[in-house]
Amino acid sequence: MPPPTSNAFDFVALAVRTYVLDEVAANHEGGFASFKSQLFETCTRALVRLRTGGAFDAHPEVLVMFAVSDSEMVPDEELAMMARLNGDSPYVAQYRRWTETWADRA
Repeated sequence: MPPPTSNAFDFVALAVRTYVLDEVAANHEGGFASFKSQLFETCTRALVRLRTGGAFDAHPEVLVMFAVSDSEMVPDEELAMMARLNGDSPYVAQYRRWTETWADRA
């Protein structure tokens, strides 16, 4: 149970993080980086399945994205993921043009 003065989200996030790091250390070959990569791929596959199953059809203007705030994606990798999640949506090209105005591609 979280202390009454703490933020409940922080408590849950810490508990999950502690559990994951303990599990990764004990059971995942390749350590946390490998675990994180596998987790990201799993989340992306779930979103692709939702898209191809029609979950976003009611809102064709929605651009499906997956991001985690603990790191920055490489712009080209982000755009490839966006294309994978959104198929031939014109919003992918629009997003690509927008990122070209600020993304460092060097």
